[in-house]
Amino acid sequence: MKTELYLIRHGETTWNAERRFQGHADIPLSTDGINQAKRLGKYLLNQTIDVVYASDLMRAYQTAQHVAVLHGLKVNKTAHFRERNVGEWEGLTIDELSSRFPDWEQVSPHGGTYGVEKTVDVEKRMVDQLNQIVTNNTGKRIVIVSHGMALNVLLTGILGESQKQRIQNTSITHLIHSASSGYTLLRLNQIDHLQN
Repeated sequence: MKTELYLIRHGETTWNAERRFQGHADIPLSTDGINQAKRLGKYLLNQTIDVVYASDLMRAYQTAQHVAVLHGLKVNKTAHFRERNVGEWEGLTIDELSSRFPDWEQVSPHGGTYGVEKTVDVEKRMVDQLNQIVTNNTGKRIVIVSHGMALNVLLTGILGESQKQRIQNTSITHLIHSASSGYTLLRLNQIDHLQN
């Protein structure tokens, strides 16, 4: 039996617009982010959605609400789908980061320094939670709203190849899971709802 998954990045925040590192800081959606989330909700209105999960951080939960409400569903919040903890990098722009932490590009792929969560730990919590949700919702269509870096790590973990593409705000990555084939990617980073 096939299970469908829509992995979605949250809508834009002011920190996204300012290109600031945003890990566990609980930043709400900006006005643009709210509009993106509304467009996402309307775009998915004609799809049958059975269950909605989201990171417990405000920006992901707010985005998920715009989908769930239109389907008469509640959002199941979980800290397992949080963004990677970026430690001392929280709130910094790339220029500020480069100035204060000249080795940040060497640290970033693996983490473990400056309070940055290890990539292997992000992958474990994300993949374990996803597998549990799929097991509990076999045959259903599932929406999961999370974060850019976390989703890249998750996709690398379940597809077996490195995902380095920038995941766009409110983009949809569509996958199918079956017991025989595991996870199969159908569409990556799709933003049709933002282009109308």
